[in-house]
Amino acid sequence: MMFSVACGEVKNPSSPLVFSGNFCSSIVKAKKYGFDAIEIHTPDIENLDVESVIATCKCENMKISTIGTGAIYGKYGLSLMDQEKDKHDRIINMVKKYIDVAERVKSKVTIGSIKGNVPKNACRDIYIETLGSSLKDISDYAVQKGVIVLLEATNRYENNVINNGSDIVSMIEKYSLKNVMGLMDSFHMNIEEESISNGIFTVGKYLGHVHIADNTRLYPGSGSFNWNILFEALKKCGYNSYLSIECLPIPSEEECAKKSIEFFQSFFG
Repeated sequence: MMFSVACGEVKNPSSPLVFSGNFCSSIVKAKKYGFDAIEIHTPDIENLDVESVIATCKCENMKISTIGTGAIYGKYGLSLMDQEKDKHDRIINMVKKYIDVAERVKSKVTIGSIKGNVPKNACRDIYIETLGSSLKDISDYAVQKGVIVLLEATNRYENNVINNGSDIVSMIEKYSLKNVMGLMDSFHMNIEEESISNGIFTVGKYLGHVHIADNTRLYPGSGSFNWNILFEALKKCGYNSYLSIECLPIPSEEECAKKSIEFFQSFFG
């Protein structure tokens, strides 16, 4: 198993990103605490100093596990279900730029918050079809670039589409999405899955990434989430990729990083 940690540019105690600031500095800090990789979360991928990130990863023997797109939704309010053509075209082109960068840094790309929300009293089928069509467009481009896209199941209080593992599988299979895998998050699973183990087994062969945070959305081990069940299910599924810390930076990013690595060591040595 490999360990990763989510990083952003701006320090925000309400965002589940552990390290903040310059991404090259975050790579160095993550290495110091014992992580193997970082996730990059930014709303403006064109501003990323890709060459410096690549050079720092090489120097530190680190990797970029995935590049998150969620900050686009937070900053620009754009989603893959936008019905206005200009907005829809804009976000598709933005995601393709993330895929371009992912190709260069040899990472995956995460689709989470930018799924968006079906408006109240709107025709759900129309919005879901728009989402599926958008993901198909992104999928086709990802195939061209040799990049894996991660479709994340997020809880109902954040998105009202693709909330659990079954939803991920349905979307992938209905729209014949290639180079698309599932991202399961312990925090969201704790809300949406009837059974943690069944949630993992449902995604099964499509599982490509796992986010880790306790039921409190703080570092693992700080709450009451049943980690034995999750890790046993991952083992039975043969999952051996990243466990990535995506939790609130409380009480501090240093404490979160330290406690998270200690937690992983207690389970995996």
